Amino acid sequence: MHWTIEVLVIEDDEADRSLITDVLKRDPNVSAIFATDAPDQALVDLERGRLHPNLILLDINMPRLNGFQFLEGLRRIPAMQATDVVVLTTSALARDVRDACTNGVNLYIVKPDSHAELKARLSTVVNQARTGTWGA
Repeated sequence: MHWTIEVLVIEDDEADRSLITDVLKRDPNVSAIFATDAPDQALVDLERGRLHPNLILLDINMPRLNGFQFLEGLRRIPAMQATDVVVLTTSALARDVRDACTNGVNLYIVKPDSHAELKARLSTVVNQARTGTWGA
């Protein structure tokens, strides 16, 4: 059974947003919302119930409010505590992976150099979010 999944993308890099958009629009059962340069506003919208994503794709390295700050704010919102979060970042630092896992992310993906590989990983992530089969 396929149901529509709402994906909130927190990504400030235009090239990465374009690639993510390309992957997500291929699936007619995906609705994507982008918080390009204002993840702090996305937190407000989540807290006020204006956004109801099933999955959040989260970059770590962003200006103003980084991904960890966003994640901490997200987990303080009662309705968002169990929301699936996938970190999609260039950082392979062990500290970043540990901090993300401590804050309950479902998956930590270091952005691959290959666009084809990133597309494949994102397609898998959407399917895992839809079916709840993380790590399978």
